[in-house]
Amino acid sequence: MSFSQSNMSSPASTGPWVVVPSIASPFDAFSTAPHAEHYWSRIEEQKCCISGNLLIPIDLIDVAKDQEDDSSSPLAPPPRTRQFSTVESIQDYVEQESHYDFKTRIFSIHQRNSWKPLSITIPMLRTIMKLNDVTPEFLEIILSFYERKVALEEAFNSSVLRRQKDDILEVAYIFKYPEEKNVSDDPKKDPWSIRQTGVYQRYAIKSQQSTWILLHPVKDSIAHTRLTTSLNSMSNCAELHRHPLQLHNFLISTYLRKWRDYMLYYEKQLLPLSNTTMSTWIDESLRVNHQTLTSIRFIENRIYPLLAIFASLSKTLTTLEKLNKTIQARGAQQTETNAISDLLENHRNQIDAYTENAKFLLKRSGSTAQQLSDTLAFKNQHVAQSQSGYMLKLTMSTVDDSATVRVVTLVTLVYLPFSFMASIFGMNFFRMGNSNNVVISSEFWIYIVISIPVTVATMMCWRWWKGRQDAIREKAVSDAASTSSRENGT
Repeated sequence: MSFSQSNMSSPASTGPWVVVPSIASPFDAFSTAPHAEHYWSRIEEQKCCISGNLLIPIDLIDVAKDQEDDSSSPLAPPPRTRQFSTVESIQDYVEQESHYDFKTRIFSIHQRNSWKPLSITIPMLRTIMKLNDVTPEFLEIILSFYERKVALEEAFNSSVLRRQKDDILEVAYIFKYPEEKNVSDDPKKDPWSIRQTGVYQRYAIKSQQSTWILLHPVKDSIAHTRLTTSLNSMSNCAELHRHPLQLHNFLISTYLRKWRDYMLYYEKQLLPLSNTTMSTWIDESLRVNHQTLTSIRFIENRIYPLLAIFASLSKTLTTLEKLNKTIQARGAQQTETNAISDLLENHRNQIDAYTENAKFLLKRSGSTAQQLSDTLAFKNQHVAQSQSGYMLKLTMSTVDDSATVRVVTLVTLVYLPFSFMASIFGMNFFRMGNSNNVVISSEFWIYIVISIPVTVATMMCWRWWKGRQDAIREKAVSDAASTSSRENGT
């Protein structure tokens, strides 16, 4: 998408090379989105835009050419700011001829929060893109902002868009950054979230006009607030207009440094867990358990997306470097283009440092988790061996007891018939008659009456003693299992 020569008004009317928006072509064979309607249907399906009234209006900041050129004057007018809630209000403003003199035009579209759709309707988005001749490929960026219920696509950054046609340069990308939340009501909550900001720039080299569309995850985001404040400061506004890519540096520098705080927080969480795991002894009660392993894996999962995010940021910087070279080749001042080149190189070095730190944290958390898993496994083996030794002792004792019982039983079986017969005939209930016959006493029933109850009482005592021994044995096994569980930390 580009502005044609017929879209340029004459110097006598509205100033040199002022761009009048044209209607985008419905089909572009040199675009990754030749059929834009396919994107619009996906945007509607994924609920990237709201369907009712805007909860948060669209903000616009226009910096006119005379404002930027005369920014040193205390009488220079401030940037024009507007808020839009309808299609008609956008059309009325953009189509006014007096508003074609902008040097920089910034549309800020917000989400109510990072899990809600953009606070803009599809007709309003179509209007902004048509009036500002935005390439349909920008819709791929829009698709990254939608209503969600879980943290999806934390590592996905969409592809970086770079396009040049005639004297028109376009660039669009997703910039992800961490943001710390207020969790004072519940210190156990994770205070960090990964946010994203969508960035689009359309720069006309001849007219030196820039149109920006910024997609913010919340209404009062840090970048939006600082940008508004800086553009209302005459000196800061002049600095931001020294180079057409300067605003990219403004956005990147606002958020990039937060990655260090993000990684530092999780490293502080990981270090005590790692030290505790390193100083654990197998034969003592463990100070770590499965919950410790879960905490380590959680930290590891919070670091995992960073490598993909940093790689995408690096590609974004590469794209901006190419645009800077194109602008330099088209006659931009050498001093500013060199300064932007140095800035982008410094950002790249910073990202490289963050990447190495993220790799270190991943390696450290992974090795700590593996060591903890091995420790828990070894502890289980140690407890199992202890239990096996205890059970072996019980088994050997049982075997010895069984052997003793067998010997006693065998001896008893040998001597019991003789002892029984001797006892019977040794009692006074039997005597020899005159004819050598055995005479049984009439009081023999006393022996029967006494012997049967004594036998029953003996059997009952034996049953009680056996039940008591079984209970003692079961309690010993249960105590051994409880001790094993405590030592294992589960």
